[in-house]
Amino acid sequence: MGPVVSHDTYLINLCAPDPEIRRKSREALARELQRCGQLGIPYVVSHMGAHQGQGVEEGLKTVAEETRAILAESPSEVTLLMETTAGQGSSLNARFEEIASLLDQCAGAPNLAVCLDTCHVFAAGYDISSAEGYSATFEEFERLVGVSNIKVVHVNDSLKPMGSRVDRHAHLGEGLIGPTAFQCLVHDPRFENIPLLVETPDAETMHQENVARLWNWATEADPRA
Repeated sequence: MGPVVSHDTYLINLCAPDPEIRRKSREALARELQRCGQLGIPYVVSHMGAHQGQGVEEGLKTVAEETRAILAESPSEVTLLMETTAGQGSSLNARFEEIASLLDQCAGAPNLAVCLDTCHVFAAGYDISSAEGYSATFEEFERLVGVSNIKVVHVNDSLKPMGSRVDRHAHLGEGLIGPTAFQCLVHDPRFENIPLLVETPDAETMHQENVARLWNWATEADPRA
């Protein structure tokens, strides 16, 4: 089964106002990338940071500085994936423009890309619940970031409404996103070779069911057709 995808600790904040927390975050993420290189794990997913009152632009600038330093010392075969966030609190990368800015500030580093989370995108204000909204969202992502930069997708429904900026996952098709977005996703040729990972609740009893739903939707008609 593969590829294996790692997720760093949620305590990491590459733009923390406290220099000591920022240092610990940088070292922790660097160690995770090194471990994954040793274990042959190709991807490390990170929420990257929260500006905590510094402002988005200053936060992005600091995250970019730390990221450049980390990647310069990291195994080239391991790619750091910036996860799209719901925008809770002062979390960065809820807007596609922020991800585009970090990629630009890191000068298109080959081992820096994106993990897209469907729940987070919806909670951040992108309406993927309809076929039209799904298409419009990914058109916007393509324009600003480039869909080819998405290397992993976290496939989760949302307990909270669009634009709530609250990250609460739900079983696929049972939340406020609904089934259409996931039906579109499994028919989207751009994601044919991209890992789709569920992070839904009740892992022991429901992960198998949520994965089965994706396979079932793949046998049905594409809602965009």
